[in-house]
Amino acid sequence: MQVVQGTLAQRKIKVRNIDARVVSVADLQKLFGKCGPLINATFDTNEFGSYLGTATVIYMKASSATRAIKDYNMA
Repeated sequence: MQVVQGTLAQRKIKVRNIDARVVSVADLQKLFGKCGPLINATFDTNEFGSYLGTATVIYMKASSATRAIKDYNMA
């Protein structure tokens, strides 16, 4: 798994290398929720609903996003 910090005042992260056939949205919420309260955690899809191989996680606080990157990047 690779976690890369993004926008929204550093509260939004992009997660790569997630197998959507094995990992559910509930799994994403449970795992990333350990780092702090979430606003949203979803798999990214294109306009046809096909999974793009990434997920977006948005935290309430930037410090939670920073912790997630520290804890899960390259895990």
